[in-house]
Amino acid sequence: MTASTDRSALDLTGITAVEVATFGGELSVVTGTESPRVETTIYGNATWSVERVGSLLYLVGKKRGFFYMGNGVSFRLWLPDHLALKLANVSADIRVRGDMRSLAANVVHGGIEVRASNPAEVKLRAVHGRVVVHGVTSTFDIMATPGDVRVVNSGGELKITATPGNVRLEQVVLAPGRTHTVNASPGNIEVVGIHAPGGLDLRGKTTHPPITAEMPGYDVRTKGNRAHIKRDGPNPASLVLDAVGKLSIKG
Repeated sequence: MTASTDRSALDLTGITAVEVATFGGELSVVTGTESPRVETTIYGNATWSVERVGSLLYLVGKKRGFFYMGNGVSFRLWLPDHLALKLANVSADIRVRGDMRSLAANVVHGGIEVRASNPAEVKLRAVHGRVVVHGVTSTFDIMATPGDVRVVNSGGELKITATPGNVRLEQVVLAPGRTHTVNASPGNIEVVGIHAPGGLDLRGKTTHPPITAEMPGYDVRTKGNRAHIKRDGPNPASLVLDAVGKLSIKG
């Protein structure tokens, strides 16, 4: 498969949002630069274009001919950190690092990885893929179908669904006073380190009892396929865990 790479500067004067759609090559975004630019790698006989629509900058990878196999466009972008980003990829990964105003990412047959970011909203969709979030604080809406979801050293408001797939939360801080939901159907849910500064009201359910529940300093009650874990506080977070599989909760 032949490949060619091109590098060019991006004029973002008046731009508040960037949308990228491609296939067959990794889509990578790093924010925080004062010199916006893009590096494209073309595989096979694909092509790409960039256009402005009002305050939106739109980059798209395109196939030429009838077939996707052997063709693709990889984008690597360096952007400022105040933009709303909408990203889509088919048959390759999406990787994002740094701040942005908001993030929406969709992948088919690939993975999504988001690191070191604090957007107001994060909406991630993976079809036959996986999602990894590391060092991010936001309001999350994550769905993998099918696929696994892993959230590490992150926090905010959680809405996570894997169907089917497994969900793992590691060292996660729950926003006080919010309702957080995690569903794996079918799949396992594993929590390793959960922090609720405003207090916690956790209710868990599994189809594969017994539930593993080890939360020192919390009121822990388990019975059959259900668990109720509580710690009083000024503004408790509500966390609902529903696993059509195994459920493990450790502080």
